[in-house]
Amino acid sequence: MDKTVPDFDLFAESYAKELNCALPPGAGEGAKYTRIKASHLKRQITATFGQHARPALLDAGCGIGVTDEFLKTCFPGLAGFDISAESIRLAKQRNPEVRYKKSDGKIFPFEDGEFDVVFAICVLHHVLPDERDDFLREAWRVLRPGGLVFLYEHNPWNPMTRFVVGRCVYDRDALLLSPMECRRLLRQNRFTPAAGGSLIFLPLEMRVWQIWEQKWLSGIPCGAQYFQTGKKLGKEAVKI
Repeated sequence: MDKTVPDFDLFAESYAKELNCALPPGAGEGAKYTRIKASHLKRQITATFGQHARPALLDAGCGIGVTDEFLKTCFPGLAGFDISAESIRLAKQRNPEVRYKKSDGKIFPFEDGEFDVVFAICVLHHVLPDERDDFLREAWRVLRPGGLVFLYEHNPWNPMTRFVVGRCVYDRDALLLSPMECRRLLRQNRFTPAAGGSLIFLPLEMRVWQIWEQKWLSGIPCGAQYFQTGKKLGKEAVKI
């Protein structure tokens, strides 16, 4: 993980610009895809904890806090960390109400059992394969019993995704992993794999399409992104 620090410090200011340049014509801006994934995550959390619950969330690998911008009003217990000091500085400017910390890339800088949900959106492919177990062990540690980890990743089976990843300057170190690999990692690090599936089959942000896509297309492994969920078995997390 350490080898990515200079790159993400360097590209923190230009993160959105670099992603927009990598996307093909007609795909829209990168922020749209962040909003789609944030909306998807909200629906998953609501389905698990209930409409009025306010579980404590940790954004593992928060970058400059773009995703958190769309989550902070619904989840006031939101926190995040990143290995890039410059990214954390910008995230604090964007979301001053979110609790951010700098990480050394080895340890999540939070206490045992502090969160109900840990999510990592397009982070694991930047973690070296022999360090991914450590990442998930730390996710397990900071989760309460009954808590969930959500992993969102680029789908290596989608040609357009590979095209964009190949063009994105800060994805040069990316080692994409399949949904099966994600599930295997969850199992071998004490999580019980739960919900999972594909998303973003078309670059459409309308809520009705997202719900329809989730209901009817999620089981087809062709979306631009996918997600996998793992549960920390034990007494159910308290619904706040």
